[in-house]
Amino acid sequence: MSLEILRMMGAIRMGSFGVKMRLFKDLVYTKGFFAKHSDADILAISILKDKRLEMIMDLWSVAGIHAYYCGATMDHLVTIFRGLVISLKKD
Repeated sequence: MSLEILRMMGAIRMGSFGVKMRLFKDLVYTKGFFAKHSDADILAISILKDKRLEMIMDLWSVAGIHAYYCGATMDHLVTIFRGLVISLKKD
């Protein structure tokens, strides 16, 4: 699933600059989270119990796999970091 298709469907209302800024913000958040927490804290993160978030994570993982095999590097990175941020912010 390409970001271009999501833009056409109206699911994403950002241009390529907005997507790059979202990717940068997610990268900074993820690096900050891993810097602040120990390995034990990260391993102790609970499993998703919210079915809605679980479905969103499934969608992101499938989109990431498709983007990877299609060679869409930016789309793949966006899906990876978006999924990470969702799973790290769930608590």
